[in-house]
Amino acid sequence: MDPRYYFPVKLSSFQANFIILEILLTSLTSICIFTANHPPQRPWIPLTRPNRTRPTCIFTVMCYNVLCDKYATRQMYGYCPSWALDWEYRKKGILDEIRHYAADIISLQEVETDQFYNFFLPELKHDGYDGIFSPKSRAKTMAENDRKYVDGCAIFYRTAKFTLIKEHLVEFNQLAMANAEGSDNMLNRVMPKDNIGLAALLRTKEAAWDNGYRDVRTNQQSTLVDMFDTTAIA
Repeated sequence: MDPRYYFPVKLSSFQANFIILEILLTSLTSICIFTANHPPQRPWIPLTRPNRTRPTCIFTVMCYNVLCDKYATRQMYGYCPSWALDWEYRKKGILDEIRHYAADIISLQEVETDQFYNFFLPELKHDGYDGIFSPKSRAKTMAENDRKYVDGCAIFYRTAKFTLIKEHLVEFNQLAMANAEGSDNMLNRVMPKDNIGLAALLRTKEAAWDNGYRDVRTNQQSTLVDMFDTTAIA
């Protein structure tokens, strides 16, 4: 018997079957050439239709969970070959799809800190975007070398259409503490999680609007920014 596959310990039938399946998948992926069709086009979901009698700002938004590298394991995705889970392979496909849809605003989840600063931000800046990022709350307690592997949320926006006014971080465990109201069970469930939310307040530029009503648009934008200055986002 091949010593690589000799197990001197007693295994349950489930464990043995899982190991055998992994061996078979590893063997198959090493000798087979995989071909696959491209995935179907993702349909855009219009939230409303423009009213040509009023000032109209039309923009597209893309929301994408890129799957953090540390979660892309054979244990989680046993049906997927190792090479397809590798970040160096996946990142090209992710970036190609982002560029294909060319949304005006791009919201990404499970982005590692290092991936944001050394991959997504410089690549998308070449395409006319700027972006903001925040890692999950635990990053505050970690050494600098470990923080770069913590994932979080990122928002990118076309600089030709938008200007960033403010960004706002929501730490859900902190909100849970402030709003528990005696619910210990819910607090105990939420506190171990360090999930976050990230919001961006963007001001539209002339390029984002249809022609006409320029004076109206300027007045509306000024009013909107003044309103946000007096809200809890401030």
